[in-house]
Amino acid sequence: MEGVSSALGRKLQLNDMAVDMMRKSYERLSIEYQLNEFRLKMATLPRGSIPIQNMVGIAPAVLIEAKSGQRSSRKIFCLPGVPKELEGIFSASVIPILKKHLRKKFHVIETTHEILGVGESTLTPILLKIKNSNLPASIYVKTHPKGYTIDHKPKLQIQIVAKGQDRKEVQAGYKRTFNLLMNEIDKLNGKVIA
Repeated sequence: MEGVSSALGRKLQLNDMAVDMMRKSYERLSIEYQLNEFRLKMATLPRGSIPIQNMVGIAPAVLIEAKSGQRSSRKIFCLPGVPKELEGIFSASVIPILKKHLRKKFHVIETTHEILGVGESTLTPILLKIKNSNLPASIYVKTHPKGYTIDHKPKLQIQIVAKGQDRKEVQAGYKRTFNLLMNEIDKLNGKVIA
């Protein structure tokens, strides 16, 4: 918080809403506590910050609206470093805020598919073809190896994200990429299970 506060030129101050969130977290987790100076540091935020409830741990996350230029503003999220806490807050709070903010200007289609029988390296040529035939900001495809089945078939998760300002272009890009991947998986005798 000190670094963000310094970068934005905002003083740190104890945030009453963040203190209330911490109390709720301690009670939810049935932890006895005293709000001493070390614990209150978790609720000491840059002036004007909005605390976000941590539903896994104690320290609240923080949303800061920062002006950049005369009219535009940026949203800065500060999240706890504990992975489960970060993931919980990101899923429950950050994604909905971002979707609401971006919905006016941006369209996104995102899907994840479970694949059996095709390894990540086998798909490399088709992934390179997709990458080279699309603008990096419009189509994103990521593979996530998930090990092997009992009978030694590779398991893979494929994430497809199409995004842009024109809804029809986003839909067309997604459909083109999805069909290309599914046809290749079929040729390789892979199976889409989800």
